[in-house]
Amino acid sequence: MMAVQEEDDLLAYAAVAPWESRAGTSVVLSAGGALMAGLDGPGTQSLADFMALVHPGDRARLAEYLGSEARAGHFSVSFRVCPGTAGPRWLTLRGSVLDATGGELPLIRGLIGERADQIHTDTIAARTLKAIDEGILTSDASGRITYINPAGEALTGCAGHQILGLMVDRALHFVHPDGSPEFECAVQRCLRLRQTVTRAADCILSTCDGRRLVIEEAASPIMGADGQVTGAVMVFRDVSHERHLRQQLSWRATHDALTGLLNRAEFEAQLASACQSAAADDHLHALLFMDLDRFKIVNDTCGHGAGDQLLQMLTRLLLAHLRESDVLARLGGDELGLLLLHCPMDKAEHVANNLRQAVRDFRFQWEEHVFQLGISIGIAGIVPDGCPARDIMSRADQACYAAKQAGRDCVRIYEPSAAERAAHAGKAAWMAKLRSAFEHERFRLYTMPIRRLSAPGDGNGEGGHEEILVRMSTESDGVLLPGAFLPAAERHEMMTAIDRWVIDALCRYMHQQQLADPGWGALCSVNLSPASMSEPGMARFVADCFARHAVTPSMFCIEIDESAMAAAPHAARELVQELRGSGCRFTLDNFGGAMSSFATLKQVPVDFLKIDGMLVRGSASDPMCRVMVRAISDVAHTMGMQTVAGHVENDDILHALDDLGIDFVQGYAIGQAQPLPERRYLMH
Repeated sequence: MMAVQEEDDLLAYAAVAPWESRAGTSVVLSAGGALMAGLDGPGTQSLADFMALVHPGDRARLAEYLGSEARAGHFSVSFRVCPGTAGPRWLTLRGSVLDATGGELPLIRGLIGERADQIHTDTIAARTLKAIDEGILTSDASGRITYINPAGEALTGCAGHQILGLMVDRALHFVHPDGSPEFECAVQRCLRLRQTVTRAADCILSTCDGRRLVIEEAASPIMGADGQVTGAVMVFRDVSHERHLRQQLSWRATHDALTGLLNRAEFEAQLASACQSAAADDHLHALLFMDLDRFKIVNDTCGHGAGDQLLQMLTRLLLAHLRESDVLARLGGDELGLLLLHCPMDKAEHVANNLRQAVRDFRFQWEEHVFQLGISIGIAGIVPDGCPARDIMSRADQACYAAKQAGRDCVRIYEPSAAERAAHAGKAAWMAKLRSAFEHERFRLYTMPIRRLSAPGDGNGEGGHEEILVRMSTESDGVLLPGAFLPAAERHEMMTAIDRWVIDALCRYMHQQQLADPGWGALCSVNLSPASMSEPGMARFVADCFARHAVTPSMFCIEIDESAMAAAPHAARELVQELRGSGCRFTLDNFGGAMSSFATLKQVPVDFLKIDGMLVRGSASDPMCRVMVRAISDVAHTMGMQTVAGHVENDDILHALDDLGIDFVQGYAIGQAQPLPERRYLMH
């Protein structure tokens, strides 16, 4: 036996081990041979006990060489052993049968080793398991861990030698996302059900080093040759980052990124639910429609950065005066909505006045400027009368309009007669202003530069690129920005008329500009409202303007808002198809703001994607915004489009966009809107 031990030491690093046997009676195995056969340690085994480890199909063949009738000479035989609960392994025995002396049975000596093809396969498998970046764990039929790869050790924070032989549920601590510790892991469930089990990100792994990871796991049973379950293999990976990104995207789909409040779509869904509960359960709720007074002064004086900070501060101020059950949302711009659940009208009016006073007492300071603000609030009751959400919103909006008409910074409750009178008076006033603007040519064109940021690719915009904006000149209020008169034009169905005036005036300007400067060749972009986009004759009108004013269509670009295209994709596709063939360019504006699908771009191909302003402003500081801007840029370039980023207000944003591969930029950091020469587009 000493010789056998010495040989075993010499062969410790080889895939073979010494072997000795007395024919028909016993087998002597070294430590290496015992390990291959699946025994706990070296020693002498009866031939019968050893044969019990051999696969039934190979026992007769092996007995020819190891039995009492073994003949002298050299031999080599391969056979399978089935150690413990593991699957069969191929071994090869090479040896010599020595002649018996003194009446003893023949002595057999040689080497036992794993078959060459199995060694090669096992080596590749071992290297593969070490290289895989997903955790892999195996167990026996009872759930005790038999193997864990390096990636699994890193994920669990446990060294392999610490957990091998332990039950999976004792070594690794899995909990349900709701915090419940009673959670059956995939291995245990797989062994119990005898089938593959998968769990997609609904399991939390509490690691040995104190981390909490969201785990995606799958476990499958390992079947033996006899069809019995001999163990399980589990593959698991950390999906914490992916889950966090999905949660962020889901949050952004229902919330306003600037203030963190609900967005309009989600607020309207909750309002509809409140209307249903009022009708079904006789509940009383209230809706407040709030419009900030003098917010435009802050934006015009200090820029959008100041306006954004003001909105964030006012959000915190308002939330501090509300209950947890109250629902506050940003409806757009400086408009807010507040849903007061289980709140009668007298209490709703009290809440509204408290909010109004809180805003009135607030002072906003930006550099050397200090602003006092106000808020106009309209209230509409939600009662069990079956009134739909859209009508409740309209009532609150009308009451807010009545508050503004009453001098601003006050509260008004919806009253049909008063609201209708205010709405009618307001409508008549705006109708008169808009008609006067048409009759006396009081609309004005302004230009805002769009600068190329990246290296030119196909020449688009080499002669300059600018966006044409519209203003309205009044005798009493001076020049009005679009936000002051376009909402009224939309309500009174006058947007198409304004769009037609702008397009015709711009084409006249482009023609006059080329006459004055033959080398001039700027690409001019103009916004088209949703109403005009869906008007059947709009494409024909644009084409007629091109012909009448001798405008090269490729120098003209129409901007369509992403939400308008998503709402009416058929109308957008028809407009693009009719005009793009002549060379007219198209921009999809505010892309990324409505979280619409990139698939829309295949149906309605455009030349430029103008990225949503909130994403642009966040690109310098918000990693999520950078990821989304990068994704939009990559998809646009893959589809042969170019990208435009508006709202570029400082150098930090400019540098961030340059790193993200944006093609064109626009905003206060590039240049402010300037009036076009009136003599080149007005008729008088």
